[in-house]
Amino acid sequence: MSNKKEIVLKESYSALQKLIQSKMDAMPKGFNETRFLQNCMTVLQDTQGIEECQPLSVARTLLKGAFLGLDFFQKECYAIIYSKKVGNVWVKDLQFQTDYKGETKLAKKYSIREIKDVYAKLVREGDSFEEAIKDGVQTINFSPKPFSNNKIIGVLIVTGK
Repeated sequence: MSNKKEIVLKESYSALQKLIQSKMDAMPKGFNETRFLQNCMTVLQDTQGIEECQPLSVARTLLKGAFLGLDFFQKECYAIIYSKKVGNVWVKDLQFQTDYKGETKLAKKYSIREIKDVYAKLVREGDSFEEAIKDGVQTINFSPKPFSNNKIIGVLIVTGK
């Protein structure tokens, strides 16, 4: 690991630790600071180009995962490096993004009605897909064509109760 990367990681860790401590009231119930910090640092060590990012920016990006109770190590969310132009200079900027697993976790956690599972199915050309509302009740009939590689025309997301 390069010296610059080590410095950025140490400064990011310190900044993240301070931010978490100052925002502890906003953390989800059962938040484990030590585990979260360890997981973040493990992920950052494998992040190509992290040494080009500002440590405070890195810490703020990771803090978003903490606020939501999402785990970077479990791939519920990601810290992705993008290049952005500031004036005439391109700089590396770390951005927070949720994964499908993170979105599912949040939906289950904060839904008014209990959600046991979330299913996502690709709808392809040739599949049978019917949507109807009868007597105020929505129904969906979906029958995929087995082993089809036809063009994807949509995605069906269903929650199981």
